[in-house]
Amino acid sequence: MPRTSSIGGGLAGQELLEILALRVNFVTVPQVARTWFEHTEHSRTEARALLTSLVKENVLAPRLLLNAYAEQPVEKPVFVWELGDPTPDYRALSERLRARWHGLSWLETQAFAVTQRGAEMVAGGLTPALHAEDENHDLHVTAMFLTIRHEHPEWASHWISDRHYHQERGRPPEFREKTPDALIRINGFRRVIDFGGSYHVRKVTSIHEFWSAAKIPYELW
Repeated sequence: MPRTSSIGGGLAGQELLEILALRVNFVTVPQVARTWFEHTEHSRTEARALLTSLVKENVLAPRLLLNAYAEQPVEKPVFVWELGDPTPDYRALSERLRARWHGLSWLETQAFAVTQRGAEMVAGGLTPALHAEDENHDLHVTAMFLTIRHEHPEWASHWISDRHYHQERGRPPEFREKTPDALIRINGFRRVIDFGGSYHVRKVTSIHEFWSAAKIPYELW
């Protein structure tokens, strides 16, 4: 990972700032607690203390999520397509992605995003464009990233977020092209990572047709 200017919070604070400037849009206290303080006696207290210190340094800012469900477990992909695999059953895949939200209600959730100052302290850092209608999706993209960081640590530092994707592709930001939540690129190895919201059959179909035509393996979480 790129080196950041010095901030508080030790290595956890440095890595968290880099993740928010480069990989995901925001984090929550439970996410920070289980990722960096899982083995401490008071993990949530430790997590909140770290986040509070970074807010005081004006490198993170709090954001109250009003359009997200309680975080659902994101432990493995719902669907993985590799080169040569058959076309998925679009309707069945759509139903699996949509079923996990049935019966849930929005829950106010405190989150933390990088500030302009924080992004400028990280090589290549950018502030995300945050939209209320994307809060549930973004919450679970973070959960997905943290799972992948644990399972495939070598992927985490090669995670090209949607805000960096067009830059990676050499496209202007306004270029109209399907943009994944993340592209993993390591020495010629490419893999698209997407978190599936309440995707209808047409959306699932378009995702598969685009990436299979591009011959890029993809995962839907």
